Amino acid sequence: MALRANQIRFTANDTLQSLRGTVAEDDGTIVPLDGSVVLRIDYANPLDDTYAASEVLEKQATITDAAAAQYLVEWEPGNLRPGTWNYEVEITYASGKNITWNRESTTGRLLEMIIDREIG
Repeated sequence: MALRANQIRFTANDTLQSLRGTVAEDDGTIVPLDGSVVLRIDYANPLDDTYAASEVLEKQATITDAAAAQYLVEWEPGNLRPGTWNYEVEITYASGKNITWNRESTTGRLLEMIIDREIG
């Protein structure tokens, strides 16, 4: 089944493939990074906007190229749980101001991470 523009796919318990991302405006303009990037996966309720804080996985990203707004999230064992989950990326700049991306730019749909269960 093909992924929609707001979806990405991984397999539960994998530690590779890492998640690579680029921060850009809807028109494609790159937004240079000078602070931190955090990815959050809502594991409490699939495709629901209510959650317990303890069910949100927060992963600090590594900024791999600040000028090109590129970041990398590396997985640890147990990070990826089977299901379809909402996720977001929050950028906090050196000024202390922040912005959160949680919707795909062309459709406005919430971002979804599909994590397939392992077979066997």
